[in-house]
Amino acid sequence: MIHHIDEDTDNNRLENLAMMTREAHLSLHHKGKEVSDETRRHMSESAQGRSQEFRDKVSKRHKGMKHTDAAKQKMSLSQRGKKRSPETRERIRQANLGKTMSEEAIRKRTESRKRNKEARNSL
Repeated sequence: MIHHIDEDTDNNRLENLAMMTREAHLSLHHKGKEVSDETRRHMSESAQGRSQEFRDKVSKRHKGMKHTDAAKQKMSLSQRGKKRSPETRERIRQANLGKTMSEEAIRKRTESRKRNKEARNSL
């Protein structure tokens, strides 16, 4: 399950997302709340067998959906200049395994790395 650290479900920046088990997520959001035994039993029963069905339903609903170019540009701009943790960089690397880059993307990446190297050397 994905948890929005700042609890803003519209904020889908990688730094704001954390992977959690369903149990850990529920525990986080319900910390300190008292739940009766009857409610706890009911929640347990309703969770049995439906979670995979629910995940499949959500997956089908989102299958084939893509971000618009404007949304991609906005997300890209929001990430410029931000430092990423090693864990975030590794998640991105894993997500991109097996994907191919266009010649334009390779050219841009090469230019960006060159500018970054020059900037570091000028310090």
